[in-house]
Amino acid sequence: MSEEQTTASAGGPINKRHKFVLPALILGGVSVAVPILFPCAIAALVLGSIALLRINKDPEHLRGKGLAIVGVATAGTSIVYGLPVSIAIIIPLLFGGAKGPVMERVDTEIESAMPMHIQYISPDAHTTDRSWQERRALSSIIVPPR
Repeated sequence: MSEEQTTASAGGPINKRHKFVLPALILGGVSVAVPILFPCAIAALVLGSIALLRINKDPEHLRGKGLAIVGVATAGTSIVYGLPVSIAIIIPLLFGGAKGPVMERVDTEIESAMPMHIQYISPDAHTTDRSWQERRALSSIIVPPR
């Protein structure tokens, strides 16, 4: 019998992975894959740090130090790179209106570049001065059909 089996059958503690190691690793990986989920990185950093502290206090009975280090490292990387990315996404949405200032400028440029004599007249646009047929006839004069 191996030493672990003997210890386990005698009722002593078995060398097992700390319960915070895998959640720290998974949350750290998720936060690196999706940078806007930086709260997952904070949770991974906390869980991985707690796991490392407890594993270092009792290395004979707990394992998973390498996985906890990877969880903390991925969480730290995600916080360093994901937080600025998240801020860059959230700030324009909060203060830039529905489209944001860049898209409004693009729309303005497109409108100024379009010739004024080309207009699309839809059948839904009703006015009281002309009928739909008259407007269609006028539009075919302005823009010949293809």
